[in-house]
Amino acid sequence: VAAADEPSLARLTFCIFGVATPAELIKDATRTPFNIGRGIRLADFARAEAEALLPDLEAVSPKARALLDVVLGWTSGHPYMTQRVCMAIAKEPPPDGAGVEEHVDALVDRLFLQRGRTEEPNLAYAEKRLLKAERGMQTQMLRIYRRLLHGDTVAPKGDDPAEIELRLAGLVADHVEAS
Repeated sequence: VAAADEPSLARLTFCIFGVATPAELIKDATRTPFNIGRGIRLADFARAEAEALLPDLEAVSPKARALLDVVLGWTSGHPYMTQRVCMAIAKEPPPDGAGVEEHVDALVDRLFLQRGRTEEPNLAYAEKRLLKAERGMQTQMLRIYRRLLHGDTVAPKGDDPAEIELRLAGLVADHVEAS
């Protein structure tokens, strides 16, 4: 009996947390329990959403707003990175008289740049996702990423497999330019 057609099972809801393409969830497109699911695209934190982190920053520093500004300058609101840097600040607040920007820069350097590939689970996951992609897909992903690193604007195509992989790895995000 298909769960979607059984009234007694209609009250059950399952939620899978993580990132995956439909092809990674569906082995047989004609018969799968995931054929009634839908993807949810999460956006980066807007400034107002990131301000939910201020109480914890205020508990460790009177410069909480300035700290959050510098964090958002680094992360552009990427939810994981923003929370990760704020958590590091809460554990290691800037010493009295220390520059906010220098302190956050040093934390980001230590967390993500020095040994991030080996010690930061999300960066290791992004690298694994890139390496497991087929050669042609890797090339497309790296071309898009190179353009972004050089400051080019890349109009999202929405269903481009290389773009989807980069988004799922957390390496890129769609940003709408204000007009």
